[in-house]
Amino acid sequence: MSTDLLGPARISGDLSQQVFDTLLRTIAEPGTVRRLPEALDDRIPKPLWLPLALTDVDVGVHVDDMDWSRLVRTATSSPVRPLSSAPFVVLPTPTLDQIDGIAIGTALRPEDGARVALPVERLIDSPDHATGVGSTHRLEGPGIRDHRLVTIVGLEPAIVARLGTGSGPRPTGFDTWLFTPEGDVMAIPRTTHLTETS
Repeated sequence: MSTDLLGPARISGDLSQQVFDTLLRTIAEPGTVRRLPEALDDRIPKPLWLPLALTDVDVGVHVDDMDWSRLVRTATSSPVRPLSSAPFVVLPTPTLDQIDGIAIGTALRPEDGARVALPVERLIDSPDHATGVGSTHRLEGPGIRDHRLVTIVGLEPAIVARLGTGSGPRPTGFDTWLFTPEGDVMAIPRTTHLTETS
């Protein structure tokens, strides 16, 4: 990854607060799709905004791409950690083995579960507008009134099934943010139950 991205990756002030606010609102409203700030540099892969906005020298990161990892390390001074113990994880091409290797915390320390960023092709929070692609899921749990239907395009249904409450026995698990190339983002916290409907 080009070194000229280092400046844009080091966000601060109002822009940093806007990214933080977007990520916070999505985790508080699971299944709601929001858009990252337009001022972010489009050359930086969208999943990287999770660690770029939320980590620092005291918070370990596992980024499963050498160039992406170098950018995050240089911009945030975050130490590199193994997948199994990293507080923040970015997986550009996630596999089931990787998903199963993410830290989920323990019954006594559930807060040790990771915060995970995954790329997807599209997020559709109005399944009536879906076009027969992707998989549609019913989301239920805290932050959702009754239920919410969401279509996720570009992520294996078997991986989606390992998110939310599927990421670990209560109260363990990890929180996940899904990012599209256009900058749409949606969160699936560890307390959200997903059921595939199509």
